[in-house]
Amino acid sequence: NKKRKGYKLMENITQNQWEAYREVQDSGAYNMLSPQAVDMSGLDKDTYFTIIKNYSELAEKYEDSE
Repeated sequence: NKKRKGYKLMENITQNQWEAYREVQDSGAYNMLSPQAVDMSGLDKDTYFTIIKNYSELAEKYEDSE
């Protein structure tokens, strides 16, 4: 298990969590690394930064499914 402290496994990120992140990103209102962006997403910090760390893989997984 390669799970690092403070990160969730990428496989556990749901489409709803991905969409919450993307809504904040698409708004263009926040630096995506700022605490305000994390707050606006409604995600916990671990989930949020797991999405950032695995952005390309998650984009491929969820953007293609729309």
